[in-house]
Amino acid sequence: MSARTPFVVMIAACLTLWLGACSSVSEVSATDKPHVYTVNTSAHGAVLSWAAAHRKAISTADAYCAQQGMRASPGFEHVSEREAKLTFECHPTL
Repeated sequence: MSARTPFVVMIAACLTLWLGACSSVSEVSATDKPHVYTVNTSAHGAVLSWAAAHRKAISTADAYCAQQGMRASPGFEHVSEREAKLTFECHPTL
């Protein structure tokens, strides 16, 4: 093992913590339209918090529709510096 290995591991760990985000997600809510839902997410502590919030919203929509044997189709999305609100539809898989 090289003498530089612990230093490289420490730098990698620091970068992971710096780029990582603490995120939260709301419950998926039904809208007044059939098979149309919304989800709100937020991410804090990351360099690209808006991107982390977006990824979390998309993955939440995908998981929600998959539980119903369907697939998610993202619709309107509002993204701010640390938050994302996604409206999506669940469609039957082909």
